[in-house]
Amino acid sequence: MALIKQIAVAAILVSGMLLFLLSPVQVLVVHDGETAFLRVPCVLGNGFHTRYIHSVQRTPVEDYYRVVDGRIWQWEECVVSHNAGLPVGEPRNGRFISDGRWFRFRGGRYVWTVLYERVGTADIGRNELFLTAPVKIEYDLYKILPAKRIAYSLDQEPLLSAFRNEKTDPAR
Repeated sequence: MALIKQIAVAAILVSGMLLFLLSPVQVLVVHDGETAFLRVPCVLGNGFHTRYIHSVQRTPVEDYYRVVDGRIWQWEECVVSHNAGLPVGEPRNGRFISDGRWFRFRGGRYVWTVLYERVGTADIGRNELFLTAPVKIEYDLYKILPAKRIAYSLDQEPLLSAFRNEKTDPAR
């Protein structure tokens, strides 16, 4: 009888481990349409942000995104000036906040399954990417992928393969 209990407990533990390791997770993928430069597991509600220098105003712009329900939602856009393609009014479904340094446009319900970005160079754009989970990582995209059109999208994979396939070094 004791042997049957041990086998049952072992079977439950193994089943639980398999369920955990094979559970689907979202993976943020940064690619150029063919080659994936980054593959990072992304927790529901977690996000990333980008920074670049606006080509006309020559001022910094920061965009904050959240991953929810298999889509990329723009959470906030921060600018230091208006005009020439930068936001000027309160988002229809959001808020405008001025904190002295930034004009923050929060909300607005902009959502993508694939988000495209044109990466600039050291002279124009200076695009950067910041990831915060599972670890904090910063990328100077303008040095790694100068003058490329890249896309951010989400894949879904079992947890085990998501960490096995993780790619955080764009040079690889």
